[in-house]
Amino acid sequence: MYKNCWIIFAILLSSVQHSEIRANLEVTDEVLERVAGTDINNVFQLTVEVFDYLDTELRLAETVIRQLNTSIAISTLTSGQCRLSPLIQVIQDCSHLYHFTVKLLFKLHACLPADTLQGHRDRFHDQFHR
Repeated sequence: MYKNCWIIFAILLSSVQHSEIRANLEVTDEVLERVAGTDINNVFQLTVEVFDYLDTELRLAETVIRQLNTSIAISTLTSGQCRLSPLIQVIQDCSHLYHFTVKLLFKLHACLPADTLQGHRDRFHDQFHR
């Protein structure tokens, strides 16, 4: 339950900070470019925020899967399907967040030296392999 509340908080916080990005995260690349802006510091900060949001989503997915594994719930039973239902939104959100991350990392790499972005690349790698 706590993780669901944290996701809702992250969505609300994100929509306040970046009102052009809707809660369902469906935005065009042009809107993402406009939100990121031209100041590389803003792009860097937005990338960190997307990473944080993605971490929250991935932790929720891990929690759902762990609870399913530790219980007798089977995905074909109603109780198992109920436990799996949050994953639908997580998958959709993560798809958009990965897309945002790739776009923002390309933008950062065009302006900053590679060694400056090593932490971002490591974080992306860790998230991608979770």
